[in-house]
Amino acid sequence: MSGTGKIKGLVLGNPASYQTPHAFRVDDASLALTPSSIFSDKVIIKSIRVESPNIYYEGGFGGDNLRTIMNNISASKKLQVDDLVMRGRK
Repeated sequence: MSGTGKIKGLVLGNPASYQTPHAFRVDDASLALTPSSIFSDKVIIKSIRVESPNIYYEGGFGGDNLRTIMNNISASKKLQVDDLVMRGRK
């Protein structure tokens, strides 16, 4: 229950109406959060570090995949991210 962790091989799929197979892929990421915040209205994430993410943007005048994903996340639980670092993004 330290509130820290690492993720390897994370793939975030696209919403059904988009053509590319996924919106985001990352080989390595680390996360630190306040453990007690998981049970509150807002999850407090102290830091996120992402190495060499592949981000696939798809969209146009009718909207885009990344905004659709963010709207879906916003509809669930509030998140506070204090520090976000992405290195080597593509």
